[in-house]
Amino acid sequence: MKLHTLGPKSTDSYKAVMYLREMYLDMEETEVVLHSSLDDIYQHLHEEQGDLFLVPVAYRSAQSNGNWADNNLKYSGQLKIISVFKLPIMPLMLIRNPDEKNGKAIIHPSTKELIKEYSLEKGRKLSLEFVDSKAEALHKFQSNTYEFSIVSKDIYEKDCSDRHDEIISEFRPTMIWCLYRIANQD
Repeated sequence: MKLHTLGPKSTDSYKAVMYLREMYLDMEETEVVLHSSLDDIYQHLHEEQGDLFLVPVAYRSAQSNGNWADNNLKYSGQLKIISVFKLPIMPLMLIRNPDEKNGKAIIHPSTKELIKEYSLEKGRKLSLEFVDSKAEALHKFQSNTYEFSIVSKDIYEKDCSDRHDEIISEFRPTMIWCLYRIANQD
């Protein structure tokens, strides 16, 4: 059996899979398949019948208008909830590149409200660009073409020790996760 979720290994989704493996002994042999986007999994459900699919309920697509709430209903005939659990995600940071003044932000859509709050508080109109994961947001932020991003603190500290970005805010949210079995469509 396979378990499909968002990659790479630096994502909260992968950490949630590792948590599941610790909690459920029968999942130790489950093959983990990491995808570049959750949209990719939703679009190929017919090819993954019988497998598992792990989704954070804060999921919002960077590619479409998809989100967990709508997709939970839309795919209710194909996805059967088998478990729901909560787990803290990696701490998040709203960071600012002091060398840029362009108002451009690269973020995962699920963090939009966090940066919107900052934007309103400071009276700044920001131009938001969305990507499929916080790991991808950090990678693009490192290109120095963005003024702002919201990234996982652990990954930032590991990969960006040479940078001198301003840390504006830190967040420590807990996520609710939904584990589905992808139903057979015979």
